[in-house]
Parts: sequence; structure tokens; C-alpha cells
Amino acid sequence: NRQAWCVMSSERLEGIEAKVNVLVQAIQDELSYQLPRKNGDDRRRSIQSLEKKLDEAEELVNSAVIEVKKAPLVYQKDATARVAQYRRTLTSLKRQLVRSSVAEGSFEETPNVV
Repeated sequence: NRQAWCVMSSERLEGIEAKVNVLVQAIQDELSYQLPRKNGDDRRRSIQSLEKKLDEAEELVNSAVIEVKKAPLVYQKDATARVAQYRRTLTSLKRQLVRSSVAEGSFEETPNVV
């Protein structure tokens, strides 16, 4: 049943979006409030943690792209716009992390930008 299949896809997309939103909020909080107060090894561990969270968020966004393609055409435009916004947000957060890392001198290589 195509309709039931689309509902399942929509529910998966909503679940993915919820996870991305939680990760983005955690990343923003850590970048804005926690990372500036850390030094040395604590700072490097935070940067590594942020990189992992960004990678996880990027994987989730890639999963969202797959779910959007499964959605009925009537919903694809809005869903595609939301996914594009997630990509822009992640790109911005990665740049912010690079700036924070370079400023501290604790970054050895630049992470991949979405």
C-alpha cells in the first residue's frame, strides 16, 4: 500500500529531523558556552566530541535526503527545503568549530565541510 509506505517514510523523516535538531542544539551550546571556557586537553577532547557530533548530524541529514526522495511529491518541496537548511546550519557550525580550533591552535586538519 503506497499510502501506508509514505506515512512510514514521513515518520522516519520526522524522527531523523528530531535527532538532527537535538544534535544541532547540543553542538551550538557546546560551541557557544562550553568550548570557550576550556583549555588544553579538555578543549581538544571537546573539539573531537564536536567533530563526532557534526559527523553524526551529517549522516542523519544524508538519511533524511533518502527519506525525502521517498515522500510524495506534494511534500518533497518543503522537506527538501528543511534538509537544505540543515546542511547550511551544519556548514556554519563546522566553520565555527574550525575558527574556534584554529584560534586555540589545537586543530591539525580542517574537517570536511558539508
